Amino acid sequence: MPWDCTGAKFVPVPSNSPELPATEEKARNKKIRELQVLHTEPEAAFNNLVQLAANSCSAPMAAFGLLDKENYWHKARHHWPLENTSHAETPCAKVADRGQSIIADEAAAHTDISPLSCVQSNTLGAYAGVPIVMDGISVGCLAVADESAREFSDAQTQSLKLLAEQIALQLAQRGRLAELEAENSELLIQELGAELAEEKYRSIFEHVQEGIFQTTAEGRFISANPMLATIYGYQTPEELTASMNDISSDLYVDPERRAQFIQRMQESDTIQNFQSQVRRHDGNLIWISENVRAVRNNDGELLYYEGTVVDITEQKETELALRDSELLYHSLVESIPQNIVRKDLNGQFTFANQKFCSTMDLSLEEIIGKTDHDLSPNALADKYRRDDQYIIETGKSFATTEEHSSPDGSKIIIDVVKTPLLGSDGNITGIQVMFWDVTERHQMEEELAYERDLLNALLENVPDRIYIKDTESRFIKGSAALAKRLGLENTEAIVGKTDYDFHPSTQAQQFHEDEQRVVLTGKAVINKVEQQSDQDGKSIWASVTKVPFTNRSGMITGIIGISRDITALKLAEEESARA
Repeated sequence: MPWDCTGAKFVPVPSNSPELPATEEKARNKKIRELQVLHTEPEAAFNNLVQLAANSCSAPMAAFGLLDKENYWHKARHHWPLENTSHAETPCAKVADRGQSIIADEAAAHTDISPLSCVQSNTLGAYAGVPIVMDGISVGCLAVADESAREFSDAQTQSLKLLAEQIALQLAQRGRLAELEAENSELLIQELGAELAEEKYRSIFEHVQEGIFQTTAEGRFISANPMLATIYGYQTPEELTASMNDISSDLYVDPERRAQFIQRMQESDTIQNFQSQVRRHDGNLIWISENVRAVRNNDGELLYYEGTVVDITEQKETELALRDSELLYHSLVESIPQNIVRKDLNGQFTFANQKFCSTMDLSLEEIIGKTDHDLSPNALADKYRRDDQYIIETGKSFATTEEHSSPDGSKIIIDVVKTPLLGSDGNITGIQVMFWDVTERHQMEEELAYERDLLNALLENVPDRIYIKDTESRFIKGSAALAKRLGLENTEAIVGKTDYDFHPSTQAQQFHEDEQRVVLTGKAVINKVEQQSDQDGKSIWASVTKVPFTNRSGMITGIIGISRDITALKLAEEESARA
């Protein structure tokens, strides 16, 4: 990837930056003077480290700079936007000044940097900066940034800190080389520089959290770091390079993927976020993201490809799960009989299912972007908007039942449920409305209520003892006359009881057996004369009728019984017989 380094830039330190103790500020200024790096030309070593920071954190912008007494000065930049003196406030100065990292997944929400003009202007949406520390003194900052809010993982933050240490090491080496150069020790300088450069590269190569590789154009690995071997399921980099002879067939699940990779590399010499499904050494499939560049000699001939690899299996599975969830949601909302719409904060429709389109007799294209005032009478549209505003302002769901008139003048009743829609940041982005016609249900409820009132009136006033029992002969409901007959204060006291709770066991058993025959055979008992006992234990006579009742499926679910007191009639018959 080409470097965007146009030379040293000065950015004034914010006036409200915290003051350091004088001794610490003096120590920092002294250390920076000793480094002899201010106002110098860009250097490949620092440029490479800054680009590696951008790649490791999958960030489009990165920079490294130093904080002297008056200015914050950039030594190396990769697409870094803060390059003019008008950007007077920079979070990098805060990091360097305090010697503490600032990790802001959402810059506008981070109290330390949200007031800065670069954040207010949306130049920086996400920011991660770590201090450059030398001999216990914070002298500068290594930072990466993105235009939009995003999450920096622990691994990326650790990589950034590791690279900051390498910059500090490079600065120390640079200072030592300058001393040696001053002593005209040219040979020693070259040897030391090569040794330290190799040590620095090997440290990064061995410990970075991303896989690093070099491959030939034909598809063989030249080198790989330990992390790449781990990602691909090998014990060592040597095992990886020895085992994988053809990347297109040995690595990629789709053998054509390598050809697509080569084609894109030939077009631009760089690839970012090249996502593919690959096969690990143990046979398991994972997803990876590659950032790669072509390395060429002075004649422009391709030497090899080098780049980094990140395992994005978890991210990919999350994306696939989200896509499946969205497909399931749309399948659901298109198949259920309810009307479903979504609106933004301005009340404009952003989604409507086919049921709503059919209800409105409009196509989806004719609905999207419209408001309730475009589709409903003004009075109703005003009400809908008030309800929507209530949800937006309170964040609470809203449910109601509304009554409307159809074109033919009949009454229509609908149930409405409105809920807030939340964005990934937890803020309300709109509302979802679901409504359905419940006119038939309300009519049935009114009819049932009427029938229930009739039944209650009958049970409260008829002189006969009426009761309803389930299939286990437990009372479900009883008349006032029955409650009085059993010595109860009200009809509710009988619910759940059986005849064994009110009658001698022999009588209760007879009643139970009669009722079970009715339940099992479906045959009613009509006007059976039974001798019973009243609440005082006196013998009485009753004419009993017991009939089964069924549900809509025709299953017997209980019995209805009517017991009429015929004691007076029975006594009259006995008296007539004695005469």
